[in-house]
Amino acid sequence: MHRMTHIIFFALGLLLLAHPASAVTRDDIPRLLSELVRESFPELDSAYREGRITIRDFNSSDYFLKTSLRKGKLSSDSKLKKYSVDVNPEIYGPEGTPSGGPTLNAVRGILAHELVHLVDYETGGPQKIIGYGLYEIFSPTHYERVTDRRAFERGYAEGIREYRIWIYGKLSPKALRLKKIRYYRPEEIDAWIHENRP
Repeated sequence: MHRMTHIIFFALGLLLLAHPASAVTRDDIPRLLSELVRESFPELDSAYREGRITIRDFNSSDYFLKTSLRKGKLSSDSKLKKYSVDVNPEIYGPEGTPSGGPTLNAVRGILAHELVHLVDYETGGPQKIIGYGLYEIFSPTHYERVTDRRAFERGYAEGIREYRIWIYGKLSPKALRLKKIRYYRPEEIDAWIHENRP
């Protein structure tokens, strides 16, 4: 009986290696978006329920998931603002990517980072939106690192760390250098987690 248990666990392990349970599918993005808004981003609840956050595909060699403020950029009425979660189809599973797709936890982490941007847009008036735009142009490193920290504070440091490790293997040397400057690196995330343990 004991030997049979080992054989079963070994076979299950091989099955999981051949078909990882964490591969991301198109169905996962809407589900993760819903979970994140419900559990960690109450500021986006109205926008989500009103259908002002949509999901769309985009192509890029350097980005796999981002968000955009599509309409109402300078409106003080948040009901006029519309957003998109832009997903590079290469994020889904191993197709087209040598080391496979990211884990669900990694996608959850980077989506949390991107939703912090949407919180800025949803809660900010025209002057703040212009300020965020200027930050993105003149001080993108500061803005993105602050955004990372705000996502860490909501509980997504581990997922962002997983995402950064995954994306580093996908980038050109130039894009990789930029990512390592502009965003928290995995070792910096480890240090943040260590410093902020309860």
